[in-house]
Amino acid sequence: ALAATFSHKRVGAVAACSIFHSGTEVMLLITNLLKKELVSSNGLETSLALDVLARVATPDLARDLTPDVLALLSAARAATRKKACMVLYRFFRQYPESVRPAFKRLAERLEDGDEGVVGAAVSVIAELALHDPKAYLPLAPLLYRLLSEVKNAWTTIKIVKLFGLLCPHEPRLGKKLADVLASIIQTTPAVSLQFECIKTATVGVQRNTQLIQLCVHTLSERFVSSTDANLKYLGLTALSNLLGSHPEAVAAQSDTIFACLDDVDPTIQRRALTLCCGMARRATMTDTLERLAHHAETAAAGFAADVVGAALELGARDKYALLDDHAHYARTLARLARSSAPHAAQCSQLAAQMVDVAVRFAEARPAAVDAAAAIVGDAQLLQEVCAEGGTAGRASVLRAAAWIVGEYAPAALQLAVDAGGSPVQVAAATLEKLLQPLAGKLPGDVQGAYAFATLKVLLAARVAAEKATIGAGDATESVDMLGAFVGAHARPLWESARDPETQD
Repeated sequence: ALAATFSHKRVGAVAACSIFHSGTEVMLLITNLLKKELVSSNGLETSLALDVLARVATPDLARDLTPDVLALLSAARAATRKKACMVLYRFFRQYPESVRPAFKRLAERLEDGDEGVVGAAVSVIAELALHDPKAYLPLAPLLYRLLSEVKNAWTTIKIVKLFGLLCPHEPRLGKKLADVLASIIQTTPAVSLQFECIKTATVGVQRNTQLIQLCVHTLSERFVSSTDANLKYLGLTALSNLLGSHPEAVAAQSDTIFACLDDVDPTIQRRALTLCCGMARRATMTDTLERLAHHAETAAAGFAADVVGAALELGARDKYALLDDHAHYARTLARLARSSAPHAAQCSQLAAQMVDVAVRFAEARPAAVDAAAAIVGDAQLLQEVCAEGGTAGRASVLRAAAWIVGEYAPAALQLAVDAGGSPVQVAAATLEKLLQPLAGKLPGDVQGAYAFATLKVLLAARVAAEKATIGAGDATESVDMLGAFVGAHARPLWESARDPETQD
């Protein structure tokens, strides 16, 4: 590095940048050499010394050479001034005590005639502000002016980021920034700058409803609707951050967000699913569950299970506090149970919630019985349970459905009577499902549930028929025929049952 020619010095500088570190013994010897280069009349040599310092500066070098680098902030060459700004950031990290004496000189570079120097100064200040934003509030007026003057997008991004750090410490800044941020969001072609403006607006200008609505609309149209997966994910993440403070504004974009559940990228699907659940409110719960059930039926296996889990968590949240239509939820649970989406653990959850909803909410029982009757008669589901051979997983769904059908058969049959229908006909349809041939191949405990449900439905039919408007004789005759049907089908079906109680 002591060679006279610049080419040799450059080789030495590259070697130093590659080899030297804080523990290198010769680091103690280069202070004077670098000081000499920093005051050289040759701008190339000065630039080379700054390059070395930017990579190998130690606390001792930063302490000893800070005055020399500060002097270079006024150098004639813009490239030298820019490099000096960046070296100061390295110095600040190595020797924090140098920040206070250097701050004023660095801040002066914000008004430099060269935009590159201004960008370097802004970058350094933005990094320093991460540690103590309050200390940089005095620069707010100058930064605000730069926001409308600077043409370089990356420098503007740094300024916007800096305001994002300052706004929480000075609420008046948000009011002043609102119009400028709105203008940039609406006019800039740079997506990166647009996103940073939105981030800053959501941090420091949350009370400006008009600006927040603009941010949400832009996130939906420019990011979430984009074909670029990265932009889509950024948009969904930003909307999630806004959900807590502006749920109505985010919910207005529900169609766009739900569409992301069909995305090919599983990361985006799961991010959208989390947001969909976060948007759910009592007024929108029915629609949300309807959409989730649709995606559970149509999505790929892995994500479909995630959707089922989300629907179960959402429905049961705070003991079903978000539900305004319990009957609809009972039908949704049955719909999820009949799909191929849930895994074994989720089937147990579905079964538990099906029973819980029917027990808790009397108004949901007719719908729960109707939905459960569709489950116990689902031939495909029965075939799958027979193939599994166990009592866990989907077998638990059949067991729960059979219990509901039997336990609340009176409510369902009374509804038929109230509607002017025949309780015997409704009971007959249910009994046909319970007594289908596949029921004899089910696991023992499920067979038992089917058998007890059969008995309860038959007894409920007799009671309901006697209360109906038809003559008592007709009622008795109809129920007797129903009993004969049960006797003819149940005896061969249950005599060979695996469960002793079912045989009895």
